[in-house]
Amino acid sequence: NGESPNPAVLMETVRIYKIGGEAKAFNGYDAFIGVQEALQAEEMEMEERRTALARELSNTFNWYRDGSPNASLFSAKIQEWKDEATYTESGLGILRLNEPNGPQVNPNEMQQIDYVGYLDNGKIFDSSLEEVAQLGGVYNPGRQYAPLPVQVARGGLIQGWLEAIPMMKKGEHARLIIPSNLGYGPNGYGNVIPGGATLIFDIYVHE
Repeated sequence: NGESPNPAVLMETVRIYKIGGEAKAFNGYDAFIGVQEALQAEEMEMEERRTALARELSNTFNWYRDGSPNASLFSAKIQEWKDEATYTESGLGILRLNEPNGPQVNPNEMQQIDYVGYLDNGKIFDSSLEEVAQLGGVYNPGRQYAPLPVQVARGGLIQGWLEAIPMMKKGEHARLIIPSNLGYGPNGYGNVIPGGATLIFDIYVHE
């Protein structure tokens, strides 16, 4: 192709020359260690946020006792949320639970999201947070509890999530009230979500 030597040349020795003051002062090892330390600090910060979020949600779900929801306690709670929520034209309800300083979510970028999903009787059916999964009696010891990577533009999610996430900011915690037509519809999902179910999702978009 005019760019590769012909016949092929085997390089046995490579020497890198540092030219200029900045190049000579650059320490590749220190730079590598600095990057590693920054990544570790970022991971620790995320874990601290996740721990705080799990505790906050566990305290919020006070209708749970010994792994089972009390439907009568929850009914008053969900009615309060429905009254306070803001609704889109599609019928999606959104309660914004904090005031984040992060940028608006870009649907084309990968987001790291922690969540807990529950039915309109208060029963938790899934969560990315281990402590909340244990509270709801859906803990799976074989599962890795970690934020869910989500890229809205690629789809693959229920419509309620696809609509809500681009409306959020990084660092935001929101509670979604998702009607059946924006969730799993009349057929539901296996033995987990009954047909026609309204879903509640607490979701947190990490910065």
